Amino acid sequence: MQNDLAYQVAAILDPKAWDGQERPSERLRVQIRHRQTSSLKRARAVLAVVASHLTIGEETRDA
Repeated sequence: MQNDLAYQVAAILDPKAWDGQERPSERLRVQIRHRQTSSLKRARAVLAVVASHLTIGEETRDA
């Protein structure tokens, strides 16, 4: 589920990388793959920050 969420966030961060062009050239395919990898890394970083904030909030509530 976390991976699905990461892909959804990545598509929001860089929609052009995830729009699914029909028949891109090899060069364009490589560029798209790099953009997808980059946006997925950013999405996972965003989710990690959100998760850490949620975890911090839970710890302070329990104290």
